Amino acid sequence: MELITARPTGSPARAATPHRGVLAVGLVQTRWHDDPAEHTATLSKGIAAASAGAEVVFLPELPLSRYPAATLPSRDLDRAQPLIPP
Repeated sequence: MELITARPTGSPARAATPHRGVLAVGLVQTRWHDDPAEHTATLSKGIAAASAGAEVVFLPELPLSRYPAATLPSRDLDRAQPLIPP
């Protein structure tokens, strides 16, 4: 687990002083674990680490499901149809 922190800096794109405070965010990124308990534990550790001072924590998309494109499909997907009739 690696925790990377950064201090807020001024933005060169700002035209005026902001009226709101800084929003601290945490980001969690991990690989897929085949064991559901191990995967959930890893996500929980990431959330705990990322939430140190964060107001919101973002997880990867589909955090509890394997990404669909990670494995080859098991069925024939070559069913493309022409858009213009012959």
